[in-house]
Amino acid sequence: MPSMAATLAPSARGAPVVAPVYRAYTGARGCAYIPNWRRQRLAKVSPANYAEWIRYAEGKIVAGPVVDIPVDRIHLYEENPRHGRMTDRDQIIEFLLQDEQVYELASSIVEHETNPLELIGVVRIDNKGGRGKPTYEVWEGNRRVCAIMLLNDPQIAPARWRKRFEQLSERIPLIESIEGRVFDDRDELRFWMRNIHNGAQGGQGRKDWGPDEQHRDHPTRKNAIAFALLERAEEKGYLTKAKRKGTLTTLQRFVGTSVAREILEADDSDPASVIFGRRKSELNKILKVLIAG
Repeated sequence: MPSMAATLAPSARGAPVVAPVYRAYTGARGCAYIPNWRRQRLAKVSPANYAEWIRYAEGKIVAGPVVDIPVDRIHLYEENPRHGRMTDRDQIIEFLLQDEQVYELASSIVEHETNPLELIGVVRIDNKGGRGKPTYEVWEGNRRVCAIMLLNDPQIAPARWRKRFEQLSERIPLIESIEGRVFDDRDELRFWMRNIHNGAQGGQGRKDWGPDEQHRDHPTRKNAIAFALLERAEEKGYLTKAKRKGTLTTLQRFVGTSVAREILEADDSDPASVIFGRRKSELNKILKVLIAG
């Protein structure tokens, strides 16, 4: 198949024949080749701008490279889905502190810095043709940016939070910039935001860890006894991995009681290695009853 650039070369009159080629191109590649949101965006592209059409059709419109974005050039997102339309910065900060645990996030940043696995996503809101410095609105990462703003300047915190941020601010140097990507196309940014915030979405989005995964990564006493029993039951063939799914917290509610702990003679002082005082044969019998029940 010829390249899109060659196929969409301007005609003698200076404009490409976009619609027929669009139909042929998408038909040849299959409907799934171009995501719905991009096809909808393509419908809005001017036929005269065939270069833009090519980039969208071939999926080459992506975010810019990772850059250091000056914090003092970033505005909070006024239409953040977390709170709906708010145009007053102080009101946004108040909401994020009250409802979105920004103080706790700021405390974590003081202890561990910002998460190096996560970038912010911003759009430019200044006149790109102007001579001034770029100004951005943060669409992805509002909690992080808000926390950093408050650490850099506790005076913008609401009065009842100010003292706490002053104390945090004393423990960390000024954070002048944060790594992120600048998006020219807002639909592209929305697509990736939804991938992060809308759950697994059949596998295309972010899939959170369940109780089992959380315990494997960081064992605590919360589910330690049940986890150890399920590991043993799976090892003995009393249940399959598929049947084990979703049973951890239910089993823990039962075996975590004082009576059950006494019967099992369970010692979970080391959550990563629970010890049972019962003989193995007795423990296996109890385990069969628990699993069958």
